[in-house]
Amino acid sequence: MWLLLIPYPALLWVPFYNAVEPRFFGFPFFYTYQMAFVVFTAILTGFVFLVTD
Repeated sequence: MWLLLIPYPALLWVPFYNAVEPRFFGFPFFYTYQMAFVVFTAILTGFVFLVTD
């Protein structure tokens, strides 16, 4: 259950990922980082669900 706390500090610390470069598929790093964490959080939530079931 404590694994679900990982995305919070990673997304709340905006100066860490507030950049345009490097670009991934034409998208600035800022948007790519956030979208990667959406996918990561979904996978993490599914993992925690399966483990705690």
